[in-house]
Amino acid sequence: MLTFDDGPDAKRGPILLDTLKKYGVQATFFMVGENINATTSETNLQRELRDGHLIGAHSLHHLNSNTLSEAAFKKDLWESISKLFPAMKAEGIHQKEVYFRYPFGAYDAKTYNQMNTIRELSYEKYGENCINFVFWNVDSEDWVAAMTPEKIADGIMAQLEGGTAYEHVLVNGKYQVKEYHVNPATAPKGGVILMHEIHDRSVAAVPLLIEKLKRAGYEIVPLNAVKEYYFAGKTCELKSKRP
Repeated sequence: MLTFDDGPDAKRGPILLDTLKKYGVQATFFMVGENINATTSETNLQRELRDGHLIGAHSLHHLNSNTLSEAAFKKDLWESISKLFPAMKAEGIHQKEVYFRYPFGAYDAKTYNQMNTIRELSYEKYGENCINFVFWNVDSEDWVAAMTPEKIADGIMAQLEGGTAYEHVLVNGKYQVKEYHVNPATAPKGGVILMHEIHDRSVAAVPLLIEKLKRAGYEIVPLNAVKEYYFAGKTCELKSKRP
């Protein structure tokens, strides 16, 4: 499963969508609420929905969730989710899957349990457990400047299949790339891949990655095609819209 964080990017997003359409691949896009406006809704979110992709929330301001109080986290989360609704309305699409991803993977607040807060908010708004936290098991490291499109694609494949992968290390205040080895015998052979749509190198890596995945025999499926993230038996309609 391909997932892209930190959008919408009005410049790179459409290029990425062209590539995905060319290969017939569906992905999931996690949006920073403050970056959603009339332009990006039309060029990014609405097109993503039309093309069969899924959209999710990536907070309102891309803040570290662990620095927010429970009330602030809850407010930020709902406002970021609500930012997705106008695009769905414009396209006449009800995406019942309500996906959320923490910026920086920050889900370890010390004074409250964020998962309980998500569940509480979901029951307040939907009457059922609908807000699904989406983590990843394959990190592309594409946000590190030293990564090239080739390294991004090769590093992802290594995490899936075994071989030389890459991770970031902080050296003298700057992030650098470090190689490490993945044992082919224990490599997962699948999972949720984390990428970003706001870097040219990331967008350029996507066709390279898709070609490698296809040659290796992988099936690239939408997030809601696997049991951990599908919403069978749920309607996930807002309570305020019910009769």
